[in-house]
Amino acid sequence: PSQSNPAYCQGFSPYPRCVVLLNKEDYHQKCLALLSDDKTYDKLGKKDPTAKYKKQLIAVLQEIEQEEGIDRVQYRYLYPTTEVPPKFYGLPKIHKAGTPLRPIVSSVDSITYRSARFVADILSPHPIILSHCQFTSLC
Repeated sequence: PSQSNPAYCQGFSPYPRCVVLLNKEDYHQKCLALLSDDKTYDKLGKKDPTAKYKKQLIAVLQEIEQEEGIDRVQYRYLYPTTEVPPKFYGLPKIHKAGTPLRPIVSSVDSITYRSARFVADILSPHPIILSHCQFTSLC
């Protein structure tokens, strides 16, 4: 239905076997409302900062390799080969009134994706229990 009517877009729900049709204008307005929250998101300038962040990441990786924190194979794996920025989208919360969106920032294929996975794999055997912790500092 969304292909035949450009006013609607097909969305996915966190619920299995559930497809949601949304009015495109409503979806875009809800996304803009989420992105306009300056406590959560920083406005970017006119220039995409991805190339700058890629250079910074490469410099950090080179430093870690020189200090023998990672070997050459790991360095090559972690080296960012693209300049794709993370993607923002919203998943509709169909169980709530007004169908608000749950914001998702997908870093898949972005410059930090492999580095984040690498760090997550190192930290995953050591879960931090966050009961009664304030998120202003690490417990």
